Formats: sequence, structure tokens, C-alpha cells
Amino acid sequence: MRKLAVLVVMVACGVTASPAFGQATRTWVSGNGNDIDPCSLTAPCKTFAGAINKTFINGEINVLDSAGYGTVTITKSITIDGAGAHASILSSGVSGVTIRIPDSSDDPNRRVVLRNLSINGAGSSGTVGLNTGIFGVRVINEGAEKVELENVRIANFTQGGINVQPAAGSPTQLNMSLDNVFVSDLTGNALELRPPDASHQMNALVSNSAFKHARALGAAPPGESGIGIAADTGAHVWLTGSTVFDNQIGLKTFARQGAAGVIDSFCDNQIAGNIDNGTAPNELCPKPVNPPPEVITETVTVSGPPQCIVPKLKGLTVAFAKRLLGAAHCALGKVTKKKARRRSQVGKVLSQKTRAGTALPQGTKVAVTVGRR
Repeated sequence: MRKLAVLVVMVACGVTASPAFGQATRTWVSGNGNDIDPCSLTAPCKTFAGAINKTFINGEINVLDSAGYGTVTITKSITIDGAGAHASILSSGVSGVTIRIPDSSDDPNRRVVLRNLSINGAGSSGTVGLNTGIFGVRVINEGAEKVELENVRIANFTQGGINVQPAAGSPTQLNMSLDNVFVSDLTGNALELRPPDASHQMNALVSNSAFKHARALGAAPPGESGIGIAADTGAHVWLTGSTVFDNQIGLKTFARQGAAGVIDSFCDNQIAGNIDNGTAPNELCPKPVNPPPEVITETVTVSGPPQCIVPKLKGLTVAFAKRLLGAAHCALGKVTKKKARRRSQVGKVLSQKTRAGTALPQGTKVAVTVGRR
């Protein structure tokens, strides 16, 4: 009877029991919460870091109200969803979200979902407002197998926005998706995918997102910082419906470990307004549908054998008249000689029996009269 009463209380508090020492598959945070509480709906925690310790593998942390929920290091599969409120992470002097999930038979998915979050690296030095956060989201060390960001805003960091740079012991393939992700106003690279070596593969589908206002780090080698999207050996990025604007360099691929990284575009992106637009992406434009061939109707008159179209011969020499008649598919006929009235008419055609322009069968002979002395 006592066990039944405890179970009823747990269900009423929004806690789902799990095998891991009472951890819940769904936990809650609130600006008025307390991390010593069980992170239930009625007794929420105050920070993501407090809630993650009480959330089971593959569980979900939800937000009750608008507040700042602090930075968090993720070491197991988890979803953090700020839907329904303004869920913020202010990360002055540190990184906002750090992902490093060790290999474990208890966590075969190694998957992280960040949804509906604002991650801000703004800080201060005395009375001066500065960007002091390091990275917005960073995947390091043991890394992960799947990382998904949806409706996430990242801004005001000093080293980069989204930095994916795990160690050699991380999974050999990492699949990422970024949908409606906006990264801006930072030094470093807005999105950087850097596998540890050529045997590691990173695939990232980036849709409906924007990468803006990245500036170079003073200590970074020229051309390696201030990039909107950077892909190194083993990294493959697909872009659709996204904007890369006002960065030091728009897109850039590196070949530090072998073949260069790859950036593909579905031809619906805006990559412009950067100091240098950088590496041109591979355009994966859909081929236009070929229209059916146009049927052209043309009336062609098929003629019979060539006709003799009699040319004008008056004033021509007999020899020239003969050649001209041959070209007109005619022939020189009877030549009659008549005393010329003028010396200039001697040896030339005075008249022709058939009028010029007359159409006759091919080879028709045309009789002429030629002047003589």
C-alpha cells in the first residue's frame, strides 16, 4: 500500500521513474526553481546543469518560464527544449553548451538536441559591455554521433559560434542538422567543422539559417578565422535556404588532413556581402524539366526540274549571251545576223525572239539576232 502511494505522488509531480537511481526521463526548469529539488513539474530545478544530473539518458529537459538557465556540459544523450518561453543561456567568460559524450553501452545513441534556445556570450569589464563568452556550442573530446540544433540563436562570442572539433577517439561519423539557426556578431568562425583526421566523417545539413558578422581572431593565422562556414577534411556541408553575409570570409574549405572539405548548395542560398565570399559551393541545382519538343510545321514546295527563265540578252556579245543562257537553264538557239546601224552594235545581240522573264522548259533554245557590218 505504501509503494502504491509513493507511485501516485511521483506521477502527480510529473516524474517518470527510470532505472538510474530515480532519474526522470522528463525534467523541468524554472527561473524560480531550485537545483536541490527533483526537477519535476511542481518542483523544478533552476539551471540546465542542475536538471541534466536528474534526467535519464535520452530524456528531455523542458522550460516552464522565461529566464536564464546557465551554461551546461552534456555528457549523455539529451534534449533541451525551451519551447513556450524565452530560454536563455548567458555564458560570460565560458562556452554556452559543451558536448562530450563518452562511449558507453548504456548510451548507444550519443545524440543531443538543442531546441528553442538563445545562447549569448555577452559580458562586461567594469562599466564596458564586452563579448566575453568563448564558444556558443562546442563539440569536443569524445564528441557525439548526432547533434541537432533547431530554432537556436547564438551571438557575442570571442572564439567562435558553433565549433565541432572532437578528438580522435570520438565516433567516426557525426551527423548534424541545423534548422533555423542564427549565428552572429563574433570573432572566430560562425560554424566550423573540423574532424580530427581523414578517417572521421562529419555530415551537416544546414537549412533556413544565417551566419553573419564573423570577424577574424587577432592570433589566428590569416585566412583561418572570421569565416561564416568552414569545412575541413572529412566534413561535408549541405546548404539550403540559408544566408552567409558580412563575414570576413563567407565559405571556406580546408585540406589539413587530406582531401578538402565539401560545401554543397541547393541553389537557394544567399552568399554575398562578405569581405571575401570565399570558396564557391558546389551547386546542386535541380535540372530543368525539358519541355516536349516543339512541333514545327513548314510547308515546303517541292519543285520539278529547273526551268529556263529567259534572261535579257540585248547588247551582250554572243559568247556572253550563250553563257548567261546556260546559267538560266536555257540554250542559245538560231543566230540571225542583221546589218547594224552603228558600229558599236556589231557582234552584239540586237534582239531576242523570246521575251526576257519568260519561263520555259529546261534547255529551251532562245533565238537571237546579232548585228553585222
